[in-house]
Amino acid sequence: MQNIQHQNNQNGEDKSFRLFSRETYQNWFANLWQMRTTALVIAVIFGIMMASTGSGWGASTPFGIWFAKGLMFFGVELSTITEISQRPESMFTTPFFEHGVSVQNLAILLGTLIAVLFMGKFKFSFTLNHSAKQLAIFALGGLLMGFGTRFANGCNVGALFTPIANFSLSGWVYLLVMIGGAIAGNRFQQAVMK
Repeated sequence: MQNIQHQNNQNGEDKSFRLFSRETYQNWFANLWQMRTTALVIAVIFGIMMASTGSGWGASTPFGIWFAKGLMFFGVELSTITEISQRPESMFTTPFFEHGVSVQNLAILLGTLIAVLFMGKFKFSFTLNHSAKQLAIFALGGLLMGFGTRFANGCNVGALFTPIANFSLSGWVYLLVMIGGAIAGNRFQQAVMK
């Protein structure tokens, strides 16, 4: 050990770990993580979310809540929204920062933006390099995923990860249907794009 430190000092380099260093920042935030590291971090964050909010992780439902609040801002009655959505009024009247999953989604969006800015990879360019057929397939896929999240009562976060973590069979059923849908969607795209 002393030889290694001595060699580092002879070369003028100090290889000791420093928490607040460019190298540590680069390794933790700018470089891609290994799959195992990523899975571990997601599991820890998921555990913290479940412990702090008392519910599982969800991602798609808050966007519906935000959309409904936008509709109410433009004059749509709350009773109309609750009738169409079949959700309780409290879901749409709860203040933003009292709705844990909405705060989680906002934190994910802001965290992603901050990470991309810190990595120096933020690029704002809008070039459309896709054919009309490709754009139609993308739009159809987006619509089907949107309907799917409502039929399944959640996306892969709220209908897959959370139920599996809570030992619910519904998460495993969702996984099987999701895999089948992905295979069917890819085959459809390959057939249409020929």
